[in-house]
Amino acid sequence: MEGKKKTKKGVKYFLIFILFLAIGIFLGVFGALKYLENKDKEQIELKEEIVNNEPEDITDNEELQSTITTLHNIVNNNSIFYSTKGITAENISNNDKLIYIYSNLYQNKKGEASSLTQKEYGSSNCEYDFLLDNDTNLFGLDNKCTTTEYNIDFFKEVNKNTFNSDTLDTTKEFAPENNIKCVSSDNKYICGKVANTSGITGKLEPKFEITKVTRDDDFTITIYDKGYLVDKRSNVIANKEHDNYYLHSSDSKEYYYELKSADNLTFKHTFKTTDRKNYYYVSSELVE
Repeated sequence: MEGKKKTKKGVKYFLIFILFLAIGIFLGVFGALKYLENKDKEQIELKEEIVNNEPEDITDNEELQSTITTLHNIVNNNSIFYSTKGITAENISNNDKLIYIYSNLYQNKKGEASSLTQKEYGSSNCEYDFLLDNDTNLFGLDNKCTTTEYNIDFFKEVNKNTFNSDTLDTTKEFAPENNIKCVSSDNKYICGKVANTSGITGKLEPKFEITKVTRDDDFTITIYDKGYLVDKRSNVIANKEHDNYYLHSSDSKEYYYELKSADNLTFKHTFKTTDRKNYYYVSSELVE
């Protein structure tokens, strides 16, 4: 008798355990399904909110003025960003990148003064065809070419910060101006004066002013600017009636002697961020 009672009691406890286990599983599954359902609703609502929300106008946001100015200086100092065909960080040529980065390093005084000695007695230049200094005594012993050296790591750093890219061929020689050349040697670029074989001096100077700046929900900043390029190149045919020659963009073919604001082109420049603080260049395009 005693054994039967124990058996019935054990079965009873087992059935109660199974019942509570089933209830627990049911509540767990029900809770998980509810959680996933709510999560899906939140994602849908978030997507709808992003689609429906207009970008925030930050043109006059005082806290972001420094960031806006810094980003606009990236494009407004180089005419390559003002092409009616559009340009992206991915399709900027390696040569144009090197020229842009050189300009950045030059302006920020990242170079170190250096010099090369005369190639050989009586020669008018040094290694890499750099020209002798104007005040060099050809018959003296201190004939030299003044140069500037830039660590190639600086080039890679600017490339990463500006274009969010690790792709840059720093073995290539390039000419940031018609009378200046930079050559790669021992993890540095050596830059100095060379003969101007083209005979052309001057360049296209961007004259664009910001008209509007927006920021999306993912913190993408878009800068709209309007203006023109002043053609300071010496091969432009002079005309006594006009002081300057203007172009709407770097690939313009027609010169304008007087530009009214209504005639100027508007470009949009896009910058993205991964940390909401440091931005990199993405693209520039003409606003239709």
